[in-house]
Amino acid sequence: MVVIVWVAACHRVTDSSRPGLGEKFTVKFGQQVLIRSEALTVKLDSVTDDSRCPKNSECFWAGNARIVLEVNGNSSLALNTYLEPKEAVFHNYQFKLVDLQPYPEMPGQTKLNDYAAELIVTK
Repeated sequence: MVVIVWVAACHRVTDSSRPGLGEKFTVKFGQQVLIRSEALTVKLDSVTDDSRCPKNSECFWAGNARIVLEVNGNSSLALNTYLEPKEAVFHNYQFKLVDLQPYPEMPGQTKLNDYAAELIVTK
C-alpha cells in the first residue's frame, strides 16, 4: 500500500499536464491543461493564422502565427508568435506564448491537430 501511494505521489509531481505557475508547459490542440495549485485551465482552442515563413524559404518577413486559448472554459485570449500581443492578462494571470510547433515546412500544410503551443503562466 505504501508503494501505491508513493507511485501516485510521484506521478503528480512529474505530470506535465499539471504545470505550476512560472513553469513552461506545452498544450496540444484541443488539450486542456490544469495549472497546479490554481483554479485555472488552459486549452489550445484554435490557430487562426499561420503565415510564418516556411523552412528553407526566402521571405520578406518572418510571418506570424496567431493562436486562441480558452481559459477556464469560457474566456478567450489571442496570442501571436511575432506580432503583438505575445502576452495577455486574464484576471491576475499573465499568459506568454513562448513557441508554436510545428514550424511550417510548406505554406498551408500543417494540420490543426499537429499544433502545440509552449506557454508560461505567471501571476
